[in-house]
Amino acid sequence: MKHPDPPGSPGRLVELDALRGLAALCVLLYHGWYSQPVQPLALFWLFQHTPLHVVTSGRQPVVFFFVLSGFVLSRAMLANPPPGWANYAVQRTVRLGLPVAGALVASVLLYALAWRGPLPAWPGGTFMTEAMWTEPPSLPGLLRQALLLGHDGQVSLDPVLWSLVHEWRVSLLLPGVLLFRHRPWRLLALGLGAWALATALGARDNAMGLGATLPATLLATLYFLLPFCVGGALALQPAPHLPGWARVALGAAVLALACTSNDLAGILASALLILLARRPGPLLAWLRWRLPRWLGKVSFSLYLVHLPVLAAVVHLLHGRAPLSAVVGLGMVLALPAAALLHRAVEQPAHRLARRVAARGRRRPVAG
Repeated sequence: MKHPDPPGSPGRLVELDALRGLAALCVLLYHGWYSQPVQPLALFWLFQHTPLHVVTSGRQPVVFFFVLSGFVLSRAMLANPPPGWANYAVQRTVRLGLPVAGALVASVLLYALAWRGPLPAWPGGTFMTEAMWTEPPSLPGLLRQALLLGHDGQVSLDPVLWSLVHEWRVSLLLPGVLLFRHRPWRLLALGLGAWALATALGARDNAMGLGATLPATLLATLYFLLPFCVGGALALQPAPHLPGWARVALGAAVLALACTSNDLAGILASALLILLARRPGPLLAWLRWRLPRWLGKVSFSLYLVHLPVLAAVVHLLHGRAPLSAVVGLGMVLALPAAALLHRAVEQPAHRLARRVAARGRRRPVAG
């Protein structure tokens, strides 16, 4: 019998990258689906009352991102503890900040190319008319969004940045996971306590996003600490052995939880899915296929760039072709755009972050 991976075992888990890619694809499909002027009733029922709900929920894939980030970052720190918090903070800022800046520059360029005035409203056009490009680009606005500052209504160059605000803040705290190396349940209790406190202070369960004011964004970050803690607690424990019947039961639980729009259900489903993806079986084999792995490679870039591309195509072709076809074209073009952003910005950002980490480890300790 193959022994489960110990916590902190080195090596990149490409199957988890593939899951991240599928989650990013779900976010793309979500924005495309709700930008369609007509939604067939049969598909609407499927997307509301079956596990395909994750395709049109938008929120559950983001919750999965948070759980997976907590797991992957904690696992990496267990294998290679950072040389210091400052070095780690710079490394994380580079890895997140440069792709964000690249996507924002792309959004500004696409705005200059495609903007001809506000779009007329249409059923399902909320993202295009009320979220994207609601104000002309400006240098202060570009800097604010690149630094992951601001609140609701202040990320119109790329509205998905709301989740990156929380991702960046919480990831800077994740070295603290090492304090719970032998006490994963205390880390989980910390996350539950943060979630309960945020809810008591007014965070809206199952609806919290970025927040309407700066204090509200801090409250939202406190609310979203739970999925990161769940991922971290998962990384602190050996991957359990799962017999066939247990994998079937957990798979059924994931499918059932995917039918809901509840944040706690999404967190639990994400944790179970990570467990299942790490064990030998059909899911693991499928996630290691070429297409899921490619999606995993470009997942962050796809998440960042798909809305600006979709908005540009809609602005350029609105009124010149059927809107359903226009939206579909924008969704398709988001994939090569993601590959381009990944090659041009994200890969160099990763190399630079690795150099920052290596430099920090080579730095001599005083005394």
